[in-house]
Amino acid sequence: MKYGKQFEQLNEEFPEEWQEKSIEYKHLKKLLTDVVEELNTIGLNKAKLLDLLLSRSEDTHIEYVLNGPLNQPQPQLIVQFNDDNSKREWLSLFNLQNNSSGLSEVSASTSNKDMEKQQSDAVEEIYTEGTDPNNKEIHINLNADAKFLGALTAAFDKLEALQLVEKKKFAKQVETLCNAITGVTGPGAVSHSAFSLHRKKTNDLYAWREIFTLWVESAIYEGITESNRGERDVESAEKRLNAFAAEVVKRGLGDSRTMKSKQSRDALDQFLELNMALLDIKKFYTANLEAARKILKKHMKMTALPTDAFYSFAGVEGSALQTATSSQNSNFGWTFYTISLPRVLLSRLTETLIPIIPSIDDYNCLICQEIAFKPIRLSCSHIFCVRCLVKMQKRGQKDCPLCRAPVVLAANRDNLDQALVGYMELWFPKEVRKKSKANDKEAQKEHYQETGIDEISCTIM
Repeated sequence: MKYGKQFEQLNEEFPEEWQEKSIEYKHLKKLLTDVVEELNTIGLNKAKLLDLLLSRSEDTHIEYVLNGPLNQPQPQLIVQFNDDNSKREWLSLFNLQNNSSGLSEVSASTSNKDMEKQQSDAVEEIYTEGTDPNNKEIHINLNADAKFLGALTAAFDKLEALQLVEKKKFAKQVETLCNAITGVTGPGAVSHSAFSLHRKKTNDLYAWREIFTLWVESAIYEGITESNRGERDVESAEKRLNAFAAEVVKRGLGDSRTMKSKQSRDALDQFLELNMALLDIKKFYTANLEAARKILKKHMKMTALPTDAFYSFAGVEGSALQTATSSQNSNFGWTFYTISLPRVLLSRLTETLIPIIPSIDDYNCLICQEIAFKPIRLSCSHIFCVRCLVKMQKRGQKDCPLCRAPVVLAANRDNLDQALVGYMELWFPKEVRKKSKANDKEAQKEHYQETGIDEISCTIM
């Protein structure tokens, strides 16, 4: 199946308002045919034009340039001559005609004098500034090529406008989801029973923490390891998203076994829908970027006109189609082409959602790797759990393990961070209870050892 048909079928999967903003690949191909005809009419088929573009002859040189505003490119061929004889020979060779390029028809029977007069009227002849007056240029406007590039840049403008709309829409959806999740995970979360008048305190904090942890570990849209770092392709992202959704179902994270409130289950549906929307946006823009690259590549292949000129005109150094989305090309005229919208939206989703639910990793003691409860904040500002601090003091260790400041032995009960104690009890109740029991048990064991009493269980005689 030809690419144009594939692109058309893929577009049908997207919302109608997206389809209207998509690149019209078939229309651009038709316009490209007109460009080829225009060049052939003035005697510049692909082979001849390529030879002249690559030539560094002292007599004649041709260059393809674009001028005008970004959304209305005006392509021209600039033919440079060192003398009038070279110019006359070149014009005679290619028999420039009066057509869409604006050149006068030159017949074989016309006298040399009349031919020179017609050619002079047909082209814009200028002296190259700052050089020998005998060095002349002829500017040939390529009207068919202007229509092609104009249609392409108009498509880019539409995609740019759609990107702004989708960014605002996505940001609003993320904000709504954040509010919903906050309402069911915060310490004061409650649910209303349909069969009673009282409100029952429920909290789906741990279910959502597990979902977010699984989502981050799934690395759906971007690789997080050194071996696969970077944005994933559509197929890989879709496969990982499906695997994530399947794992959520497998763990029962989307039903009443783990989520106590209907509001929480509705929020999970919103979260999955938001991920699907992000994947669809990735599919759409990937398809349009590919269409743009292919049509520009076809433009160069069919005409020999270099795409370097278009990228330089639009603000990109070089014609690296494969790296058009890299940070090196951040000055390109259309941000949708240089900045990955899926990556921007993913960043918004991650930076907004993940901080809603504090991560236990951010509150672990760096020595025992368990929650730093009760948290002792040393004078150097580093925090350790009370048990690890006591052990350091008993060993006579005076320096902080992280910054080597001599502050350990000076720590006392005044160093207990009371605000952080309350925060941990609210957001990590299970971990706090587990650590408290472990601390009590370890303290009791140390007490027995220090007093010389064997730790034995009670025996009933």
